Amino acid sequence: MPVAAESHGLWGKSAPTAPVTTALSGNLRVDVAVIGAGFTGLSAALHLAESGSKVAVLDTEEIGFGGSGRNVGLVNAGLWVMPSEIPKVLGAEYGERLLSILGDAPQEVYGLVSKHGMDCEAMHVGTLHCAVGDAGLRDIEARYAEWRARGAPVELLDQAAAAR
Repeated sequence: MPVAAESHGLWGKSAPTAPVTTALSGNLRVDVAVIGAGFTGLSAALHLAESGSKVAVLDTEEIGFGGSGRNVGLVNAGLWVMPSEIPKVLGAEYGERLLSILGDAPQEVYGLVSKHGMDCEAMHVGTLHCAVGDAGLRDIEARYAEWRARGAPVELLDQAAAAR
């Protein structure tokens, strides 16, 4: 089924055609059946297969049809929650672990793209988090300061730099 432009916007109109898949027919013996062909399901299937498991991925739609196909192609390194809030909620050990995993996630994604020669138009150029109004600017400035204090390679751009 082709991705509907109504639900996937510009991505649905401009993305390359998804790989051809077929419906499951007959019996199939696998070690693991992964339900869902979004980022999480496909990542799980890839890592399981790399470790030697025989895997099948099942989905009622085409690959990336759900939320994974609606993220407009962004590879982000964090959450919209302030970094200092995560350890408060999860505790120091798990909060710091999550922040580390999130910070390293884009490099992991681009590493998989490179390792497997994925033809997916990947561009490692960063992400803009934009502010609207004075309150939005204060939020972005605080977010920048927190990530910078953690050693993250972030930049705070003014309006002209963001436009460029």
